[in-house]
Amino acid sequence: GYGLNLKSAQNVVLNDEIKSLYVGMNELSDAPTSIDACIELILEELEAGIATWSQEGLAPTLDYWKSADALNGKTVQAQSGDGQIRGTACGLDSEGRLMLKDGETLKVVDSGEVFEIR
Repeated sequence: GYGLNLKSAQNVVLNDEIKSLYVGMNELSDAPTSIDACIELILEELEAGIATWSQEGLAPTLDYWKSADALNGKTVQAQSGDGQIRGTACGLDSEGRLMLKDGETLKVVDSGEVFEIR
């Protein structure tokens, strides 16, 4: 899952720590973005992604992921059914699972929450 902020930081009540990280779509565009327009675009892209996946498998998604992976090379902590795992994020494996390197050990996380350690 993911979240998408439309309102600018000035229009929401947030604590200082979160407010410094918050970006709203309307801060990135000259024209206001409506919820309906965002939902329509998300659904169109999701439908196109599903069609690509059904025809070509996961490889195109993994290629895109490598170019957009904001956590690659960063220290993260994953909370999964297996407990907490900490390591350096190093992309996704061929099945789409997060790979974490802890020293010389490579671990995979197939579900859970991941947080960057700052």
